[in-house]
Amino acid sequence: METRKLVDLPSSVEIERCPFCGALRVRGRYVDKDAETLLREMAEEYLAKGRVVEGLDRVRVLEVRALETTATVKLSAEVGGVGVVQELLVELRVRRSPCPRCLRVRGRSYEAIVQLRAGNPRGRTLIAEIAKGFSSVEGVVEVKELSEGVDIYVVDRATALRLVREVESSYVARVTTTWEGPRIRAGRRRSKAVYSVRVYSLSPGDIVEIRGREY
Repeated sequence: METRKLVDLPSSVEIERCPFCGALRVRGRYVDKDAETLLREMAEEYLAKGRVVEGLDRVRVLEVRALETTATVKLSAEVGGVGVVQELLVELRVRRSPCPRCLRVRGRSYEAIVQLRAGNPRGRTLIAEIAKGFSSVEGVVEVKELSEGVDIYVVDRATALRLVREVESSYVARVTTTWEGPRIRAGRRRSKAVYSVRVYSLSPGDIVEIRGREY
């Protein structure tokens, strides 16, 4: 005799996973989630939509355990005041699909450049240390040492801005933003952002003025 499911979950779910970073594709976007979190959210969405057996009360998702090709969703409910626990097996059909971010990294494509420049002579040593720390950050495509400083090529503007803000919060710095090859496509800016970050290395007694503010 077949046991009726407490919740009308599908018997199999197809998951797109990036083979490089492990991100999952959800509703057309790659997100940093694991299969257990994804299945829990799906089960709770089914509960919210009322896709449960009629007459059940207090239906809850207790636990989700995922392996490579299968997952178990543990549910609890009450029927006429009696507690019921059920485990549903869901087949996981995992499809490997590189996310756009990893494709850009592997193809050395970038959307932004963080240009580290010395604001004073002692700043050259400082920007070399900063660049060394940033070289291992996820999303950094390439680090180029130049006579005038260091250029850091970054896969997306969000990561580049995070690096810029980290410098601003830790050092005395002046930031200017320009656009490389500006163009508008489909109403959106498609040019590459260039963040010029001039870093100052100061000693006691030094004074530097940046945008009208003395440090």
